[in-house]
Amino acid sequence: MADPLVLGTQRLPSVRTYYRPALDTALAIVREHAVSFEREGTALELRSLILNMHQVFEDYVRNVLAREADSNRWTVEIFDGNGKAGRKLVFDHRPSEWATPDVVVRATGGAPRTPVLLEVKYKPASGGPDRGDLNQAITYAASYRCPNVVLVQPLGDSGFRGLRPLGTLGDIAVHQYVLDLGADDLAAEEACFGRAVHRLGTVPFARGSA
Repeated sequence: MADPLVLGTQRLPSVRTYYRPALDTALAIVREHAVSFEREGTALELRSLILNMHQVFEDYVRNVLAREADSNRWTVEIFDGNGKAGRKLVFDHRPSEWATPDVVVRATGGAPRTPVLLEVKYKPASGGPDRGDLNQAITYAASYRCPNVVLVQPLGDSGFRGLRPLGTLGDIAVHQYVLDLGADDLAAEEACFGRAVHRLGTVPFARGSA
């Protein structure tokens, strides 16, 4: 906090001058300074910040699962279905579009097997998932020969949280998971989510169980 580069009493290198507004903003946040809209000044330059919350939430869910898998030594790997390691063709043969689920849970050891896929939607849950989201999730599950697909959403006004089954289609069980991002103990919320997904991947699928 007392570093002259942070305080602005020492100039930043010429190739890093664009750090200045970010450093000033960070310093104001750490010091819990307020912003006044009634006074004109030049002490702080606030720039627009646009976040793609759909991407942020998707990355968050994937990182939570990867961390839980690593810390609990689950015999799975977590992939981004938009990347080369996680995606596959929708159809069994070309020509075909790519299937790009948001999260691919792949078992390690032996032949590759995908016990769980997750589609992440940054739409507060007010009931069941949208029809279009269901269609997308089921298509991906069929393409991957995956027995479990989960649509993950943040908590909305439905009041329900956690995992719930939505139905089955042949050998595919479709689930919804509602994450409470405002939970008092977010770490515990994340651990519950991880355990629920891990259980789906380790308990054999029983037709009609969902």
